[in-house]
Amino acid sequence: MTPGAAASDAAALIERLVLEYHEPELEMLDRLGEALYRETRAHIGPGPQSVATADQVEAAFGALASELASHFRKEENVLFPLLLRALEEPELASMVRGPVAAMAAEHRALPALTGGLTAALRLFPGATESAATLAALVAHLSDHMRVEDEELFPRMR
Repeated sequence: MTPGAAASDAAALIERLVLEYHEPELEMLDRLGEALYRETRAHIGPGPQSVATADQVEAAFGALASELASHFRKEENVLFPLLLRALEEPELASMVRGPVAAMAAEHRALPALTGGLTAALRLFPGATESAATLAALVAHLSDHMRVEDEELFPRMR
């Protein structure tokens, strides 16, 4: 495959990643945040322990949302343009390996973030919408990371 064809193929995959994964996952995060706020506040009982538990859920969600938004920005603003340039100019390929490795490492760290929120949510058994939205987000993220790790990143290793 010529460098131009490789870049064109990768550009199509990157567009798919942004449209089918990044944008819907950010929307899912918004829905999850709204559901979490509504459901945890509805189930707070009397006493500081219950409020502290709701704060745990909020903190776990904040960590996940912040990390995902940051990860997507780094991919869209740095990694993807760099990858496309390196595919067009193969002598730049070595410049991409570090950023690809960094993004792959962030992918491996994601289950800890989603797991933290899942664990915190167990303290609110009535938060069924939140749990369902989180489960859908985790499944979507899993497929998203697979596409990047198995289809996009190997182009630069």
